[in-house]
Amino acid sequence: MCACASGEVRGGRYDQSESEWFAERETRAGAWQMARVAAERCEGLRRYRTEVRRESRLAFAAYLQKVAVDLGLPVACDARTVARWEDGDVRWPQEPYRRLLTVATGRELTDLGFAPRGTDRIHEAGVADEGALSTALVPAADWLDVHRRTLLAGVTAGLAVLSGWQPPDARRDQVLGDLHTNPLAVDADTADDIKGIALHYRRSYRSMSPATLMPQAFGHLQLIMDLRPGDQHSAIRRILVSSIAEMAALIGTMWSLDRQEFATGEQYLQLASRAASEAGDQDLMAFVLGGRAFHEAYSGDLAAGLHCIENARTMAVRGASGTNRGWLAAVASELYASAGMERECRDLLEAAARHLSEADEGPWVGVGAFNLAKLHAYQGGASRRLGRYRQAEAQLTEALGELAPSMLKHRCTALIDLAETHVLARDADRAAARALDALALAERTGHQASVRRIRTLHQDLSSYAKDAAATKQLCAALQS
Repeated sequence: MCACASGEVRGGRYDQSESEWFAERETRAGAWQMARVAAERCEGLRRYRTEVRRESRLAFAAYLQKVAVDLGLPVACDARTVARWEDGDVRWPQEPYRRLLTVATGRELTDLGFAPRGTDRIHEAGVADEGALSTALVPAADWLDVHRRTLLAGVTAGLAVLSGWQPPDARRDQVLGDLHTNPLAVDADTADDIKGIALHYRRSYRSMSPATLMPQAFGHLQLIMDLRPGDQHSAIRRILVSSIAEMAALIGTMWSLDRQEFATGEQYLQLASRAASEAGDQDLMAFVLGGRAFHEAYSGDLAAGLHCIENARTMAVRGASGTNRGWLAAVASELYASAGMERECRDLLEAAARHLSEADEGPWVGVGAFNLAKLHAYQGGASRRLGRYRQAEAQLTEALGELAPSMLKHRCTALIDLAETHVLARDADRAAARALDALALAERTGHQASVRRIRTLHQDLSSYAKDAAATKQLCAALQS
């Protein structure tokens, strides 16, 4: 059993479940965040939004997106982006965002509260650094540190396994494939079972929390590497290396999109890309590159995300399934909608529908699920990003009627998109109702990005309906 699944690691034993570890980690992170809030928040930007423009974060984001389109800047700006700036999560935006903020506000970034790289708002405010504060809050032998080292060691081990890959050789395969003379040989049934377990974990992403799924996925990845794919017959090796790519893509997705820890997610996505390439799996390579597009766009670089998704769609022409080509077109539509490019977005949504109609019955290589109901949710999300709110409401309502109850994360995303549409329509009761539904799902799945979106939505709702009973109910739910 791997270290992260058993709770036992070199240098000590930690009798914690994964859910307890994540809960403890959130407590420590919350304590650190409380200590740095006053120093880290961009108060200048918040005051400009609330006192000069007198807008909610959602409305201010829409204004910034319009300015970006006018300037021809390849950026995506929504309420989450504004929240990250104001809360101090982004100390110094990337170049396109710096230009956008300067032009849109008419102020220097330092006046808005941002700090150029090389300076530290915490030290300037006289607050202790994170390392010193963490030492005071948690034991020296910290479970998070040990666990993170274990996870990152998995990336290193995976790359080491792949570095020993050799092209197929008939005589070598004859020796390695002989179960009687090669004690390390894996038979075809075992390889298929491993592939099936990987498929199960990928599908489970629809409804399982990272606290539950991540240690299982990491344990399966460790098991595959322990089978030493380089010492297997080439046909078996391809199955094992492909499964490494699938598990690395799943883990990278959870770190990037669920936990919003992009640096760790990046390392696993690199491992997934390398493994998919060495397995010669065009379908999987295209999916991993599509996942990187999400990673790039939502870590703050929309231009890089658009570049990745176009490369993924080009790669998919040479061997991806209809479902995968449909998903890639849908992802591209979301990124183009974020850039305000409506015609390209609509064309891509039509292409996604065509690809889905051509899909075969084989399992999708991706994470979670992608079907016609999910495509309708993408259509609604795109309409919301493009400011077509009535159309978005109808599309998202239709999608929620179609999404299976087991697709918890997909339903949660659609509910938040619908709630944000109601906020912009100034319908406080329906916005809060949908947000409460989404919060219940986000808490079940441990999807921190969704919880954050709901908190931002509540702030926007409070800007014009603070005393409404529905707003107060949502506030109470977020604080419970």
